[in-house]
Amino acid sequence: MKNRKPLNIKSIMLIYNLYQTISNAYIFSTVFTTGGIHYLVKHACYPLDPAKNPFWFPVFTFILRYLIKIIFK
Repeated sequence: MKNRKPLNIKSIMLIYNLYQTISNAYIFSTVFTTGGIHYLVKHACYPLDPAKNPFWFPVFTFILRYLIKIIFK
């Protein structure tokens, strides 16, 4: 390992950071602009079905974001 050059993962990290930034902005804007806090308080214990849930995509994005964080860390 002493004689090997380090891997160049700058472009991969750039894509990863860009994805994290966009997903954070999307989740933040969805929760605070479309009544997300009211939905979370009202349906915290008993969430709606995915067909009736207006926040299923932000929740999916939130879960995907943390799974990717776990994989890369």
